Amino acid sequence: MGTMIYKDAQAAGAAAATLLAAQFIQKPNSVVGLCVSGQSISIYRQLAAMTAAGILDWSETSLFLTSELAGRSREGLVCEFLSRHLLDAIGLNVSRIYRPNHIAINLEDACASFEKNLAEAGDMDILLLPLGKGGHIAYNSSSSELSAFTHVEDLTDEAAEECASMFAPNSNAPLQMVTMGMSTLLSAKRIILCAFGKQAAKPVADMMSSRITTEIPASMLQLHPNVTYMLDEEAAIYL
Repeated sequence: MGTMIYKDAQAAGAAAATLLAAQFIQKPNSVVGLCVSGQSISIYRQLAAMTAAGILDWSETSLFLTSELAGRSREGLVCEFLSRHLLDAIGLNVSRIYRPNHIAINLEDACASFEKNLAEAGDMDILLLPLGKGGHIAYNSSSSELSAFTHVEDLTDEAAEECASMFAPNSNAPLQMVTMGMSTLLSAKRIILCAFGKQAAKPVADMMSSRITTEIPASMLQLHPNVTYMLDEEAAIYL
């Protein structure tokens, strides 16, 4: 576990992209988890540039998206967002991209199937997690209880607003996310947690305090033996 603090979000994002790239180079058939967020766009751009330069080859990589908006479009709004910012640039075969089946009639069965796909691929070698408002990760929001495995999450107003601004800006309907639960996230062999900007300062401080609580889902990362916290100076002001 370590904390790395950089001057600004651009530098922190470049450093996070470098860590991910090192994983792909050392193990081309890595199982990679990505939680999609607007604050990770700089990371995606760096990875796309490295791929275009011939540094990275994704052909053997298995990519698991942690989350997808339930029932919104057949293509999936989260996947569409990631395609625009990364997938279209790296040429990864769609058969190697996994995400929860967000349009299944029985979402509970779809969640179990997604967990089976991950188990068959092996544990995630590396997982990129942006820190959400209120300290949520992968849209697991503050609660008295947190789900262990992939499930349907009713988003809080704060998380729904954050999510809608990226994925469904023209929709006022309530949002649900099909997302990995805490046990699934913590099964990753290595986790990179990213938090940038002054709005992340309090969630970062809460997350990294000695107190582990379901009210701050990201605080559960303290239980993981191999987490790297990638922060910019604004996000780290209360540490």
